[in-house]
Amino acid sequence: SQNPVVIKYLADITKVKNEMRKPYIKVEIANRLYPNQKQKLHISYKNSNRVEIHYRKLTGPEYDLMDHNYNIIHDSLRIVISKRNPDYSISVDLPQHNDFQIHSLDVLQPELPNGHYSVSYNSDTLSVESEYVLRVGRYFLVKEDEIFSYKHNY
Repeated sequence: SQNPVVIKYLADITKVKNEMRKPYIKVEIANRLYPNQKQKLHISYKNSNRVEIHYRKLTGPEYDLMDHNYNIIHDSLRIVISKRNPDYSISVDLPQHNDFQIHSLDVLQPELPNGHYSVSYNSDTLSVESEYVLRVGRYFLVKEDEIFSYKHNY
């Protein structure tokens, strides 16, 4: 029979090893831009080779249905939007370091015309898509009872 301490030790090592090999990806974007302005995207990653970022322009009714207090696209609307082909996409090859640490880099996102966009990303190792809403236009930030809203000036 094996020593229970050795068995637990081996299980802990396996858990740590699996955690180290787990892929990680995060893309951070500004939530508003001026028209045709290039803006950096900040990408943090581990154990991933490529990330794809997709921009889908929202229609007026789609924009009206989102939760503006939290800048969230609800799941039912997200499903409808994600089935459309992206209006703009970029694909980024991520430098490989093979050291199981999180690395980061900045890339330029495409110049976008006025509008509201659903921004999603996925990687070659993660099938989960995350979504943001990007507003392109001239905006004035107005504070009303701790809720931020954007006035559009197109």
